[in-house]
Amino acid sequence: MAELRETAQKVRIAQILDSRDKISRVNILATIINSASNYPSYSQTSVDDGSGKINIKNFENPDFFKGIDIGDIVMIIGKPREYNGERYIVGEIIKKIQDPGWLKVRDLELKSKIESIEEENETIPEQQTKEKNHDDILNIISDLDAGEGVGFDYLVSEHNINPNSIRYLLEKGEIFFVKPGVLKILE
Repeated sequence: MAELRETAQKVRIAQILDSRDKISRVNILATIINSASNYPSYSQTSVDDGSGKINIKNFENPDFFKGIDIGDIVMIIGKPREYNGERYIVGEIIKKIQDPGWLKVRDLELKSKIESIEEENETIPEQQTKEKNHDDILNIISDLDAGEGVGFDYLVSEHNINPNSIRYLLEKGEIFFVKPGVLKILE
């Protein structure tokens, strides 16, 4: 059976460089800013989308960047990685974009995505935005967990817990995903 790939999220380079979120696959539109270099075990070039610069590497195909020149606008789908403090993208697909108007389309897509998230946050009733402290959240998870964990969505929708508070506890290692979308307390 063929391996299913994660959906590539449309993001800006800055989100890859600065993000604390784990994004498994990305889809970016950017401009090539230097010539491709071939090394013994990989090939590499750099791109810029106006929000940041990042290297694109390919370890399997030495001709991955063939036909791509400085100044070309490209769509890249790949996996963000970090090694020795350098964040880069392992390119899976690269496609030259002929019409620069697609950069404007992508900007509008990403802007619309941000605005919809902000609107969604504004429509939460005031009583629901009351922050629970982290100890309260841990107690709620502990009380609800019958051994299999507690659903992230359930905590947000039924117990009015701010998703950012849950993310904070994940980052601090207080809780973890026992399986996708299901949280447990680290004991």
